[in-house]
Amino acid sequence: GYMLSLWAWEKIFGSSEYALRAMNIPFFLAAILTTLLAFRAATTTRLLFAWLLCLSPMVCIYMYEARPYILQFTGSTLILIGIFNQGKNSDSLPGNFLLFCIGSLVLCASSLTGVVFTLFFGLGFLAILLAQKKLRSLLGSRANLAILAIILVLLLPLALFYIWNL
Repeated sequence: GYMLSLWAWEKIFGSSEYALRAMNIPFFLAAILTTLLAFRAATTTRLLFAWLLCLSPMVCIYMYEARPYILQFTGSTLILIGIFNQGKNSDSLPGNFLLFCIGSLVLCASSLTGVVFTLFFGLGFLAILLAQKKLRSLLGSRANLAILAIILVLLLPLALFYIWNL
């Protein structure tokens, strides 16, 4: 997924060093905007979290890399916001599940290592759903099943690619 997005980015913006590294900007902005708009915490907590994300030394260093680190950062941020929101407010399951699924897709597409992290994030999300007794309502909703089916269809070629590489 990262290589495909880098290839498409290069076709649009060129192959200079700056152009390739600039691909991190939209992913970084997506993570920050999601934090500001979807994170269900107090406004000061949301702003502080976004500010800390912007000032994290590792994020600052990885912003200048032409590697998939910011893609991993974005996927992880979406997943963690979905997990946090679900743990805090069990009533907004569809939105949290969507954030979790999109973040999982982004994280898995970034690298094979992202698949391992997604597995453990998924176990955490499942534990929260089981504790809240929301798993049945998740699987009973056609919209959530459609989201799950779409994500699984998108992850299948990626899984086959990773298995083939291994």
